Amino acid sequence: MITLSALQHWCWNDAEPFSVDMSEGRLVADDILRHLPGKRLVVQGQWQGQKVIAKLFFNDSKAAGRHEYALLETLAGQGVCVPEALALLEQDNHAVLLMEPVSGAGLEALLTDRVDLPLLRTLLDTVWNLYEAGWIQTDLHLGNFLVRDDGGVVCLDAGAIKPVPSRGAAALVDNLALMCAQAALALQASLIQECLDFMKHHGVDSRDFEKRCRYALHRRMVQADRKFQRNCSAIRVESIKDGVVYSVRAGRNDLDAWLTYCEHPEVLPFLKKGSRVSVYANKNWVVKHYREAGLKARFKQKMKCSRGMISWRQGWLWALLGIPTPCPVMLVEFTQGERAGTSVIVFPKLESKALSQVMEQQRNRAQRLAVDVRLWLDRFLWAGISHGDMKAQNILVDEADKLSFIDLDGAGFSSRARWAQVKNQKDKLRFEKNWEQFR
Repeated sequence: MITLSALQHWCWNDAEPFSVDMSEGRLVADDILRHLPGKRLVVQGQWQGQKVIAKLFFNDSKAAGRHEYALLETLAGQGVCVPEALALLEQDNHAVLLMEPVSGAGLEALLTDRVDLPLLRTLLDTVWNLYEAGWIQTDLHLGNFLVRDDGGVVCLDAGAIKPVPSRGAAALVDNLALMCAQAALALQASLIQECLDFMKHHGVDSRDFEKRCRYALHRRMVQADRKFQRNCSAIRVESIKDGVVYSVRAGRNDLDAWLTYCEHPEVLPFLKKGSRVSVYANKNWVVKHYREAGLKARFKQKMKCSRGMISWRQGWLWALLGIPTPCPVMLVEFTQGERAGTSVIVFPKLESKALSQVMEQQRNRAQRLAVDVRLWLDRFLWAGISHGDMKAQNILVDEADKLSFIDLDGAGFSSRARWAQVKNQKDKLRFEKNWEQFR
């Protein structure tokens, strides 16, 4: 049992199921869905025998809980599909908003593997209906929509729904650009085209829309890149005796094993040994040991641009953008002692083989796979992304012909078009050179 005041002071590492007594009854939290320490906590649980989604507002001096409760009722009254508000509970200066869970599938998950044009059009119709009712979802992304079993689209996160600004349709265009930028990179071209058709149909000026999308995408990438270097809902950062550990918060049952691999990578079988980088692996994990040392290496660590840190940041960024890559689970930056300047990073091992092997052994299959590689390179150019070493050994393929990109310690991104063009051309030339190399 715990109080709301105690919950307010939870840190990232304390988040776990709990129950809290209110004057109206007991809230039992079974799963933590989102945690903003000291500000918000969203849980799935039970209230008086009923399943609920509970949103906890800590130190709610601006009455955000009351506002969201009233807004949900207003939106529902205007015919906007939102979760039903069940009750607003208050304790001291904290508030708890109880909502009815909505059954269905997340729109983001439904669009992960394929472009569903009818579903995209249903989403845009929902956005337009919201706009015509005088509202705009200021955090417009696919994760804030849920598709019910009957095909209806439900708007989530009412706290981000605001009255349409005085700019009117211009605000809607910026909002749609934000939605495109926050979608998976593979989906963005189709989504942008659907938005252009949608705006033309409704008579909305869509000039420079692609430019706005690219600007919003770059802002998102910059913000995400900074986020993945600090404590957040996905990543835990902690100090150890001779360095700093970055690790994924989810699925931490293997935490001790990862740390052992980072401290002593030699306990694993060798996969590859180079002059500055060694790679080890077992059936589950791949461990890369960057053996750089000296003043220059320590300076790079301090500036958060060591090869290990770049691989960590880019791995998380590419995964966020839906680019197929094994997302790293742990990075240790050794900053003191004999190993100062070195880094060790851990990835899940994929059941796949290098595209270079396919080029050698199955030429026709490799040529089919190359079509997908070139498509990704075009997407990288649009987004201003570079791999940095786009050779066939750094592209993995599984039995279902699904690609994955690895070795991102030379990857990067920029909003400068010239930078993107030069880097993309190098990536393309490096990939095409493989056809002669692997005859």
